[in-house]
Amino acid sequence: MCGIYGYIGTDADAASVVVSGLQKLEYRGYDSAGLAIIDANHNLKILKQVGYVSELNRLVFKKSKELIAKVGIGHTRWATHGRVNKANTHPHIDCHKQIAVVHNGVIENYRQLQRQLIEKGHRFTSQTDTEVIPHLIEEFLAEGLKFRQAFNQALSRLVGAWAVAVISELDLDTIWIGRHSSPLAVGIGDSQLYLSSDARAFDHQVGNIVFLEDGHLGSLSVRRGLKLFNLKGKPINYTLINKNGLDKIEMDKNGYDHFMLKEICQQPQVCRQSYQGRIDFKEKKVVLGGLFNYNSQIKQSRFIGFVGCGSSYHAGLLAEIIGRELGLSTFSLDSSNFGRADVDKYVLNNSSLFYLSQSGETSDTLNALKIIKLETQALNLGIVNVVGSSLARQVKAGVYTRAGIEVGVAATKSFLTQVLIGLITAIYIADLKGMKIKSRQRLFQDLKQLPNNIEKVVGLSKEIKQLAKRILSVDKFMFLGRRLAYPIALEGSLKLKEISYKFSYGDKLGSLKHGPLAIIDKDNLVIAIVFKHDTDLSKNISNIHEITARKGRVIVMGDVNQSSLPRSIEDFIKLPSLSTAWLTPMVAAVGVQLLAYYLALLLGKEIDRPRYLAKSVTVN
Repeated sequence: MCGIYGYIGTDADAASVVVSGLQKLEYRGYDSAGLAIIDANHNLKILKQVGYVSELNRLVFKKSKELIAKVGIGHTRWATHGRVNKANTHPHIDCHKQIAVVHNGVIENYRQLQRQLIEKGHRFTSQTDTEVIPHLIEEFLAEGLKFRQAFNQALSRLVGAWAVAVISELDLDTIWIGRHSSPLAVGIGDSQLYLSSDARAFDHQVGNIVFLEDGHLGSLSVRRGLKLFNLKGKPINYTLINKNGLDKIEMDKNGYDHFMLKEICQQPQVCRQSYQGRIDFKEKKVVLGGLFNYNSQIKQSRFIGFVGCGSSYHAGLLAEIIGRELGLSTFSLDSSNFGRADVDKYVLNNSSLFYLSQSGETSDTLNALKIIKLETQALNLGIVNVVGSSLARQVKAGVYTRAGIEVGVAATKSFLTQVLIGLITAIYIADLKGMKIKSRQRLFQDLKQLPNNIEKVVGLSKEIKQLAKRILSVDKFMFLGRRLAYPIALEGSLKLKEISYKFSYGDKLGSLKHGPLAIIDKDNLVIAIVFKHDTDLSKNISNIHEITARKGRVIVMGDVNQSSLPRSIEDFIKLPSLSTAWLTPMVAAVGVQLLAYYLALLLGKEIDRPRYLAKSVTVN
């Protein structure tokens, strides 16, 4: 998690430029923020504030006359090591207060390094893993190495994940950078250079972007430009990517109270832009140009897999279920629970795998990709939102979701577009394999109408908000669903716990008698997701009877007729009715998102920035 930003150029407003960049990166962490500059007198100055970047911005404004500088680095923190306080806020410095470091990632061997440095007389002032870096550089400088050599040696000692930026009084006109398993990009302007954890946060003056790969180190200087090299000091060539190829940043709430609500309401529009040019409604077929060069391999693959974690895993689980109903041999993998012991070479060697990630920087999913690349012959493909992200660059090919930047920590439009792309990808592969799709005409008619039906659910906002008021005192929630509704039950439960902090549990509706029925009581509210096209609809109704017979409280959300439901249910949210079962989960997803949003709103929670969570999970 965490976000780092840096600037070096000819203008003397480095502090304000860095703060502006950090504000665009705040979705990556908002526990605290800080920056370091080299001022006009060649002195290193550090500013830190606990809380949001706005607190740091106020401090920078107050001290603006003291902060004339042409070079600066900054950090917005999501705490991994040490409490949220000023001492643990980045940047961190060495004993002589001449070297400042910002870092995104986790240094796994920091305790060992810290002990070694303390034995040599170094004094630590924080609980963070990051603080070993400036002390390591300081130690190697004391041994007589030049700054570049000391920087290389320090980073070569680190085990774990890191994106690092360093400035120092000892090397006034340079920012030193390095990356291993955490994202880092450099933006190049006419007379300035920038660095960022997310390229979409770059200043409008950036024309070209360079994405660092694992093991890349470098230096940013106005005189020398960008230089990249490896840990042994060998120069590395790099490729420039035009910034116009990246998504436009949407950092304005546009009148909405929260980014999450804005992003929920954007979903009809996002749905259209996600399938634009990919669905030929006249010919009733899917066209995925990003996969075209690998059609033959995909067609020959015996298995089709979907890999992700959190909301992306739920989207992959839906793709698996839909794929099976299309006749494909599909499976899904939870990358947060994946290791070498889980590698089934028979399956994976004969698979095309789709890795799902909003940011394209999700550490668990990148680790799964790394293992599968090393151990198998699988064809690795992506379903990613962020152009130029690590995942997008490491897979062979893929499909961008086109969700646009998502600021709210809880996935909404990114989840919906992953589900949509998963569906049309499954259709595309079924066609490649010559499988007959039933009711094709009706399927494509419903796809064309999908944005309108999502709009109808957004239109239920007032009704769902009133429901949220009625259940505000409930402390325990259980989301249940069968088959296509099951991943939506999991997603609804996740959304609720993420932003309301209420206890929430998701499971299969059919699993009731295998355990969950034991915890049914008047204090436990069940949200049952029920679809009319479910082949086991009668079983769903029976399960609801079993809950209410035990004085359990049940709210049903679905496209069924209310007359078919037990009279004993507490409430019912009627979703738009679609002819095609595979599209109903996307409509239902909007409903559970709104329910979670309004519960959190009425409880007065910090919706866009829920406690302990960050948007991009770049550390394990």
